[in-house]
Amino acid sequence: MCNSENKQNTSNPAFDQLKSIIENRSDSGSVTYKDFLTKDALQCFATAAVLLFVNQFSGIFAFVNYMSDIFSNSGSSMDPNTCTIIMGVVQIAGTYAATLLVDIFGRKILMLWSTGGMAVGLAAFGVFTFYAQTMDLSQYSFVPLLLMSFVSFVGNMGLIALTFVVLVEIFPAKIRPICASASMAILSLLVFAMLKIFPLYMDSFGISTTMWSCALVCAVSYLYMLVFLKETKGKSMDSD
Repeated sequence: MCNSENKQNTSNPAFDQLKSIIENRSDSGSVTYKDFLTKDALQCFATAAVLLFVNQFSGIFAFVNYMSDIFSNSGSSMDPNTCTIIMGVVQIAGTYAATLLVDIFGRKILMLWSTGGMAVGLAAFGVFTFYAQTMDLSQYSFVPLLLMSFVSFVGNMGLIALTFVVLVEIFPAKIRPICASASMAILSLLVFAMLKIFPLYMDSFGISTTMWSCALVCAVSYLYMLVFLKETKGKSMDSD
């Protein structure tokens, strides 16, 4: 009997926190258009737009779908299919690294490492493929795999693993569900657009220009995040 009473009186902190969040949202009233026009909300929309754009137009998702074509045009003599398999392992490693590091260094640091690392790696990849068109670089055939492995690792460590974690956490609590759902819909459209544009862009402008363009997107996004992205590590889901 005493054990039963003790169980009933034992409080679950996680349950109490979730219950408090739901009650606070119920008391705050319905969402109106004015909630989307506050200064904080507009700043969050700008950051969300950058996160969604770089998530796709950095090329990190398109690379997965066109990896064999990329290696075939890179000047490397290594088997493209073998390289693709290796890349799959690297992607898993990058995502796992994010789970280990995100609560140590925080979201912003990992996103900066990710976009900055991708900018450097893609720029270097573009340089290699540019010179591979006119020079014999067969003795360095491992370089494209090395560079793309680096790009894939840092990309999955930040942009792939953390984009939606950051998106959910930056929005004000009152409009968070609506904004998160809208972000998912927008990202789906961007995925469709990038998968259509990427092969056409690579055929029209070449692999070097394609990689430099993706590097530019990453570099600009890095500068934006450095200045405007707020650290959300440890942020309560009930806070704005």
